[in-house]
Amino acid sequence: MAAALIHSRTQGVFVIAATPFTGRGVVDFASIDTLSDFYVDFGIDGSTILGIMGVATSRWR
Repeated sequence: MAAALIHSRTQGVFVIAATPFTGRGVVDFASIDTLSDFYVDFGIDGSTILGIMGVATSRWR
């Protein structure tokens, strides 16, 4: 699936997806699957990922 940019015709609900981590501080891929399924089941139209909430930079300081 190709990435799509938000533009003037974009509409609907876009979730700002959190990045889940395990207790050891590594990305919890199983939880990403669970969250993604939840978002899709809820009926979202799109999502934002990779550091929108500052997780990408805060984990490796």
